[in-house]
Amino acid sequence: MSNDGGIILCASDLDKMCRHVVDRSCGNLVDINIEHHCCDDLLKYITDRCGGIRRLRLVYCYHTSEERFCEVASRLPLLEELNISLCRFSHESLQVIGGSCPLLKSFKLNRRCSSNFKFSNSLAGGENDGEALAIACWKSNLVIEGL
Repeated sequence: MSNDGGIILCASDLDKMCRHVVDRSCGNLVDINIEHHCCDDLLKYITDRCGGIRRLRLVYCYHTSEERFCEVASRLPLLEELNISLCRFSHESLQVIGGSCPLLKSFKLNRRCSSNFKFSNSLAGGENDGEALAIACWKSNLVIEGL
């Protein structure tokens, strides 16, 4: 769900459209992409009605709290593909994903969209160590290609 242009829609219109799609799916929704317009209530609404989601993509979902994301992730045991881009979730949410989504095969995490990204090759560690350790502890079918 995104507003790619053409028709101007406000966040409440996109929220209503997404809820309508979820309702029409009668619980059979398996793949959902949400960009920019995801809040705690919408994410809960989706997962309360569609527990069989296999693919979830969240992009620029700054209005979704980590607490709600963890709650939702713990209720998606059939999740196979997860793409989190430019959202504000920490390594704690990755730990929940690893413990709750045993069928996960593909995981994409993109937290940066900056031209001033600095790569550090030091062994001293860095700000993403918590994320790397959380992912390393997952017991899933995730393969290196999926990282």
